[in-house]
Amino acid sequence: MVNNGNLAALQWATGSLLNDDSLAINTTFYQKVNTMADIGMNFMSQPEITQSGCDATFTYTDAVRIFNQDLDLAKPTAATSLLSPGNYFQFQEWFDQEAWTLIQGTYELSQAQATCINSYAFQQMAYNTYQSYANMMVQTINSSLK
Repeated sequence: MVNNGNLAALQWATGSLLNDDSLAINTTFYQKVNTMADIGMNFMSQPEITQSGCDATFTYTDAVRIFNQDLDLAKPTAATSLLSPGNYFQFQEWFDQEAWTLIQGTYELSQAQATCINSYAFQQMAYNTYQSYANMMVQTINSSLK
């Protein structure tokens, strides 16, 4: 099923959705853009992982898993979402300890992907760390109220 989250996950992981001619309904008015930041959205830096300078690749499936918004802890998929503050803090702890096996087993991320996610997160949080943490908390609270 295609929805906003799926489309955002595809753009985040591959950076190819907004510059794919084949997706244009009318190529006369089609204008390629490389990032969501180029279409007037308020991002301090490019939101796509492909624009972050990382030397790792992500798939659409990786993005859906990492940004899973269903944080119901009774569901096994909630354990791999980095939108859960608990999961993200655990990821950071294991990253600092270079516990690559634990990261691979829990979040299904390779060492290169984990390093990229860590770098990407710090790029995004550099502008307002507390806002980033607050956004994660809002996701958690919204999820628990459903």
